Amino acid sequence: MEYTLRRDNMAKNDPMTLRDWLKGTGYLTLAILAFVAMMVGLAGCVGDIHKTRHGDTQEYLGYDNATLPAEETNHNITSAISRLAASNLTDSYYPTLEDAGAPADENDTLTVMTFNLEVFGPTESSDEERLSTIADIVSTADLIAVQEIRDASGEAIKRLDEELNKRGDYDYAIGPRLGRTRSKEQYAFIYDPTEVKVLDTYTYDDSQFDLFHREPFAAHVSSIHGDFDAVILNMHTDPDEATQEIPDLTKAIRDAREHFNEPDVILAGDLNADCRYYDEDLRNPLRTNYRWLVPNSADTNTADSDCTYDRIIITESMKESLPKNATQHYHIITHPSVETVSDHYPVTTRFTLTDSD
Repeated sequence: MEYTLRRDNMAKNDPMTLRDWLKGTGYLTLAILAFVAMMVGLAGCVGDIHKTRHGDTQEYLGYDNATLPAEETNHNITSAISRLAASNLTDSYYPTLEDAGAPADENDTLTVMTFNLEVFGPTESSDEERLSTIADIVSTADLIAVQEIRDASGEAIKRLDEELNKRGDYDYAIGPRLGRTRSKEQYAFIYDPTEVKVLDTYTYDDSQFDLFHREPFAAHVSSIHGDFDAVILNMHTDPDEATQEIPDLTKAIRDAREHFNEPDVILAGDLNADCRYYDEDLRNPLRTNYRWLVPNSADTNTADSDCTYDRIIITESMKESLPKNATQHYHIITHPSVETVSDHYPVTTRFTLTDSD
């Protein structure tokens, strides 16, 4: 049997064979249909992977795209594809809590962590289970920059220090209460004094230009073992002003270098450096002569949205302190208990300690 196709502009008695149609526009039409089918299948695959990684949700990457402008929706989709390409989506991408603080030789490396404790105050620190979980996490590192302490009484950090000292020897340095509103926050550095010495601390003087909602808190530190000296800045940007505050952090880094006469600087904290708060692909001064150890493909947010809020950034002068054979220079601790105490995953990095002469 020979199938026929009708030409729209010819009489019904003037049939066109399938062979004639294919010789005309048929092959092109079939190619277009095949391409559309392939793209639909790919979209379904991406959706399935997203549901596998973040749970079945009606929102895509934490946003209802129907309510977003077209350019932001396109950015979300593009970001999702780049993240999927960069991640192997295996458990090794997120080390366990036990793996996070177990260097091959504890005298050869120094582990630095940043952790937003999510409104850590009197009520939260009075919860024994919560306090114990935070201590378990924090005690996997040697030097920890914590953000979002909200406690006028000063008791919360003391309770955490007491809990930590059940696991070993820990001390802390805490900054002043900061913020333009009544809701003040404090930064703190928690450290193991058998591994790290805090030489001095100071808060960036922002009185002239008022660049930051909560100006950075800095510490000059050195290792007990080996020859390691650096300045570490602790920062929590205001989410509504992250686009302005992140580039201005170069001023705080420069000031800290001069203040401590130390060229090596680590910037660690919750920078809100992704998603609706910040376009992580923007070019800014903090991308020049600095290394962002946590890539844009990482997810440091415990919610369904896939956002790289928390960062560890170092000056180029510190690149020789990074482990030489490491395939990546960051670890995200996604132990199940983390989600019970914070909306952020702790992020760590390690520095190699060289022998001191």
